[in-house]
Amino acid sequence: MNKRLISRHPKISTNVRIRCCRFLHRFAAVQRPTVRCLENPSSQTIRSQPRPGLHRLENGVELRLRPVIPSDRREIERFFLALSPHSRQQRFLRPVERLTPRELTWLIATHAERHWGWIATTAADNRIVGFAQAIREDAEPEAEIAVAILDHWQGQRLGTILLAAAGSAAAASGVDRLFGYTFQNNRRILTYGDRRDAIITLQGGGTVRLSFTSEQLLDDLPFALRHTGDHSETESCPIDTPPQTTWEAPR
Repeated sequence: MNKRLISRHPKISTNVRIRCCRFLHRFAAVQRPTVRCLENPSSQTIRSQPRPGLHRLENGVELRLRPVIPSDRREIERFFLALSPHSRQQRFLRPVERLTPRELTWLIATHAERHWGWIATTAADNRIVGFAQAIREDAEPEAEIAVAILDHWQGQRLGTILLAAAGSAAAASGVDRLFGYTFQNNRRILTYGDRRDAIITLQGGGTVRLSFTSEQLLDDLPFALRHTGDHSETESCPIDTPPQTTWEAPR
């Protein structure tokens, strides 16, 4: 029975008319083809928080990567003391013997929209061997990144991965660009930036500034750390006015 048949037979009850029309409407909806507009895939970059996970280095050693939490304070202090003078200078662009209480408080500070820190620890004894940060001022669309790796753990791409984790966390909160500073004779980091099409500009005091889009770093994030959602481990910690941040060459 169709709508034409119903219209030609006025004796058919109103209820039958309504039921038949509802059936035909649902049937037509099922049969009607669905047309979907596909957007440019490049404009659909998924920005999600990285998740903690295990990562095996090129030498076969397995490390645990996760966000910084306030209870890491003592271990982070030990980590920076274990760096060589050269590595500490690369990180802060100045000689540093030990961290001040204010600097240490700033390093462990976490904020869902402004300050993201990631560490790598040994699976055996939970010792910190690498540390990266991304920090932005208020709601600015760009954030500064920095990284440091223990000397005998360098050369395993750990710095690259930690920068990708911190940068990914920042990008998930709306950061579009990431930048960092290093010495202009740091060939390792200049090569790192060149391979990612960074904008490199000379600064004073023999330093350079490297600037990237967020997407230029996200490809370095291991698949095991890619995840949609927030960290259940992350605790809040007040942020003081930070000292100047710089980064060491990713290793």
